[in-house]
Amino acid sequence: MNGVDAIVNAANSSLLGGGRAIHCADGSATLDQCHAIRVRAWLVAHDFLRTVAFVAFDNEIRRLYEQEVPAA
Repeated sequence: MNGVDAIVNAANSSLLGGGRAIHCADGSATLDQCHAIRVRAWLVAHDFLRTVAFVAFDNEIRRLYEQEVPAA
């Protein structure tokens, strides 16, 4: 992780939450990096941004969301 300006985390503390779109698109590389980050005492990134991950429990909300965001 050299030269990283920011990390955006829309996941849980293990960095593995959400719909797995990033992990599916990138294969195991991102997953391996998430495991490595969790064991470091500090990060090289200048900023660490935490965001709210979208969670849809209602089928209508999920349907509308999936219309707007194509599957990876």
